[in-house]
Amino acid sequence: MLSSVDTNLALPYWNRPAVDRLLHAGVDWERAASSLGGQRPTSLSESAKRGLRYERKVLTSLNLRFGLSASPQLPFFFQTCSKRGRAILDGFVLLGSLRALVVEVKSQFSADAWYQVHKFYLPIAREALPGLDVRGLIITQSFDPWVKVPKEPRLVDSPEAVFDARKDDLCVLISRNGSI
Repeated sequence: MLSSVDTNLALPYWNRPAVDRLLHAGVDWERAASSLGGQRPTSLSESAKRGLRYERKVLTSLNLRFGLSASPQLPFFFQTCSKRGRAILDGFVLLGSLRALVVEVKSQFSADAWYQVHKFYLPIAREALPGLDVRGLIITQSFDPWVKVPKEPRLVDSPEAVFDARKDDLCVLISRNGSI
């Protein structure tokens, strides 16, 4: 019997399972208020440090552009049939009263980004915020179009352009210097 898995797809390094059969999710407002940005490991590789510097630049740029409508490191909690968990988004942007963006920041585009956004963060955020049209956006410094992901990436030139795409498109914004 043939496998239904496409062998051309890159396997992600990201090891959190997809959230299936989500029973409940919500924004963890208590944790959001008490810990701005969360804690990071102290011993990081140079590559990880560069990635965090890039992430800070992007989140600062989102904050400058959207003000209080942009939230870095917004924590969510969730419950599935088998476990409870937490998810901390790189960024979250509320656009108007009915639209929102889940933002994942990667210094280099990878298959991990698709899995994180579409199989983990978006289902949780959509369950937690049912009245909003919640979309995903990956902001990256370096985009390689040959990286194989389950959906063809759609390049956008602004966070707002995500809403011109189909709801489940893989929207990618390339920003070499972190400014949006």
